[in-house]
Amino acid sequence: MTALLGQKTFLDFFPAPEFLLLSTVGIVITDTDTRLVQLRREILGDGFKLANSSQAANPAGAVEAGLINNPDALGAVLKKLALPYGIRYAHASLPEEKTYLFTTRINWVPPEGLKDAVAFIVEENAPVSLSESVFNFEIIKEDEHADEINLAVSVVPKNVINAYVELFESVGITPISFDLESQAIARAVIHRGDKRTQLIVNLSLRKTGFYIVADEVVQFSTTPAYGIGEDESYPSLNDLKAEMRKVLAFWNARTDKSGKPEKKIEKVILVGLGGSKTEFVEKLMSESDIPYAPADVGLNMSPSRSHVSGIPFDESLSYASAIGLVLPRGRKDMFKLLTEEGGHKVAHKYAMHRAVVMLSAFIFVLVAGIIGLLPSYVLSNARQNEALERTRIMNSAGQIDNESVLQAWLKEMNRKLRILSPALDMDRPSAFIERVLDQKATGVRVTGFSWIRAKDKVTLSVNGITLDRQALITFEDRINSSGYFSEVTLPISNLAKDKDIDFQIKFSPALPTPSAQTP
Repeated sequence: MTALLGQKTFLDFFPAPEFLLLSTVGIVITDTDTRLVQLRREILGDGFKLANSSQAANPAGAVEAGLINNPDALGAVLKKLALPYGIRYAHASLPEEKTYLFTTRINWVPPEGLKDAVAFIVEENAPVSLSESVFNFEIIKEDEHADEINLAVSVVPKNVINAYVELFESVGITPISFDLESQAIARAVIHRGDKRTQLIVNLSLRKTGFYIVADEVVQFSTTPAYGIGEDESYPSLNDLKAEMRKVLAFWNARTDKSGKPEKKIEKVILVGLGGSKTEFVEKLMSESDIPYAPADVGLNMSPSRSHVSGIPFDESLSYASAIGLVLPRGRKDMFKLLTEEGGHKVAHKYAMHRAVVMLSAFIFVLVAGIIGLLPSYVLSNARQNEALERTRIMNSAGQIDNESVLQAWLKEMNRKLRILSPALDMDRPSAFIERVLDQKATGVRVTGFSWIRAKDKVTLSVNGITLDRQALITFEDRINSSGYFSEVTLPISNLAKDKDIDFQIKFSPALPTPSAQTP
C-alpha cells in the first residue's frame, strides 16, 4: 500500500517564488469586522514577512452568523481595505457556522480514487446534498495494518460559497481559494510537525470558536454564540466555561475501535480579540488544569522569526486566520473549496499569469543576452577590419613587381618603423649579475637583486647575508676593484653587527653607449 500521508511534492522542497503566485493576501470577514494581511516572500529563506495589514468594522447587521445580509455595505468595507494595495486576487475564509466538519474512516483506495470515495459518504455525514455542496478533505493518518484511511472532511453549501464569490468579485477581487477559519488559524498557530492534541479557543465579541487539532488537522469545531462582551463585565463567561467543559469532556472521553482512550487535549491556545485579555482568560481557564497560552501567530511564517513585526502582539491574535490563509498548502488545496466553475476560472487565470511571467522572464533573458554579446560583436568587428587591412597591405605588396619600386617602399616602411619604435634598450642585467656573483667572497650569501633604470641612470642593488663584517668588506672591495661598476655604496648601518649581517650594496653598472642607427 502506498502511503498518502506526508507525501512530499516538488513544491514542498522548492516552493514557488512569489511572482509565480497569484496572491499572498488573506482576507477574513466576520460578523463584526473585516481583516486583511499581505505577506511577502523573504529574499533569503522560504518564509514570509508582513507587508501590509488593516482592519475595518463591518456595518451592523451586514453579516450575521457568517450569512451576508448587506453585500453592498460589506463591499464598501472590502473596497476600502483592498483598494490602497491594488489587490486583485486573495485567499479568503468561510464562516464556521455554515460549514460541516466531520472525521471518518474509509477503506484504503489509491490516491487518484480518494476524492470519489469521499464523495460517496458526504451525504451520510452532512445535511446537504452532494450536488449542492463543495467538499475538501485532509488525511489524518493511514492504518496500513487495518487497510484504512482516517480523514477529516469539510463540506460547504454552494450557495454560501457563491455569496462570498459574488461579494469579492463585486469589488474587483477574485478569490483563489477558501478555507475554514478554524483550519486557517491552525495553520498559523500550530507548529509544523507538532502532532499533539490541542484546543484552539477563538474569542470574539459575539461568538467563540472551539477547534480541536490533532495530528496537525482540525478534527472538531463548534462555534457557540457567546463572546467576550464589549465591556469588562464578561456576561457570557459562565456560558463559555460550560461550553469548554463540554468540549473537553467530549474529546477526552473518546476511545478507538479497541476501546483504548484516544489522545487527550494537552494544551489550550488562545486567539482572537479576547486572547490577550489576561483577566478574562484567567477566569475562563480557572477550572482547568490544562496548560494554556496566547498564540504566536508568526510561528509558521518564517524559521527566522517568532512573532509578526508591524502588528502589536495584542492585535496580532485577531490576524491569525488571515495569516493562516496565505501560508503554504499542498498542491491539492491550491484552489480549495471553490465550485467546479470557479475552480476552472481561477485555474485559467493562474495559467495565464504563469505564462505572462515566463514570457517576461524569457524576454528579459533574451535582452540581457543581446546586451552581453554586444562587446564581443564590437571586438570581432574590429578584428575583422584589422584582418581586411592586413590583406589589403599584403595585396598591395604583392602588386610591386619592380625592384626599384620595392626598395623605395621598404625604405619608406623602415622610416616609419623608426619613428614609431622606442629607443633600443642596451641594458644587459644578466651580464652584470654574473659579474657580481663572480666577486662573491667566502661567507657571503646573495638573496636578491634589483635593477632600476631612471632616465639614463641604472642602479643595481644586491641584497644578502654575510657571516661576519670582514666578509662583507671583502665583497665590497672586490666589486670596487672589478672595474665593471661605479658609485658603489655600502650603508654604514650594514656594519653595525659583527655576525649574520643583512646587507644591501648599491652601485651603477658601466653600460655601453648605444651606437648610432643607420637608416
